[in-house]
Amino acid sequence: IVAGYPFIFNVECTAEQHRTMPAWWGHRKDFVNDTIQAALSKVLSDPADIRWLDLATEVSALLDERHIQVYVADPAIQAVFRGHGWDGAMEETQGDYLLVADANVGYNKVSPNIEQFVDYRADINASQRVRATLSVRYHNRCTSAPLVCDKWTQYVPTYESLTQGCYWDYVRIYVPAGAELRSSRGGDQPMVVSSELGRTVFATSLTLRPGEHRELRLEYLLPPDLMRDNTYSLVVQKQAGTDNIPAR
Repeated sequence: IVAGYPFIFNVECTAEQHRTMPAWWGHRKDFVNDTIQAALSKVLSDPADIRWLDLATEVSALLDERHIQVYVADPAIQAVFRGHGWDGAMEETQGDYLLVADANVGYNKVSPNIEQFVDYRADINASQRVRATLSVRYHNRCTSAPLVCDKWTQYVPTYESLTQGCYWDYVRIYVPAGAELRSSRGGDQPMVVSSELGRTVFATSLTLRPGEHRELRLEYLLPPDLMRDNTYSLVVQKQAGTDNIPAR
């Protein structure tokens, strides 16, 4: 137990490391604020030295790719950000919608080593009812394999070590409200169906060992009023803060 946190560090610690570990834990995120403050100081103290066009281009790209999200208290200004899709909200649609959101709930940094591929199929029958089939494939590219995937005993306080190991994923799939789950497989627990932010949500968890491939597969019926004017449309929204995931 370190500073009240129930983590068992799977390393041999010296007396000095036992003394410094609580301080490290309490300040391990300080670099985020330090980096922002350094950048802000640079802009304010030496604005003539800033390549403003390059900065604006980069910030615009990060906004468009959902790496930066903006909220301001002024409703009029916030409406402008919302109109550009920069507020982080789920896109409002009249047709089909899909957002796959993964959360690493292990105490590590293996997410950059996880490959994903999304395959989505919509079959429309004669009565214009849509049956969706979703496959999300995962591959843990880590090479260091522990004997057992146990998040409580594999937390180690070095970044390089944290990038290797098992991947604990809590995955949520946001689809149109009223969608009816017909079948699912591939998760560690049965799929949980709920409602959030005006969408139906399918959620489960899965664990991948280093080198392991897994597939999460769902079949569900979309609401009967999804088709409008004999037209099917689909919006696939990217999870904020992630790289683009290949999709078909």
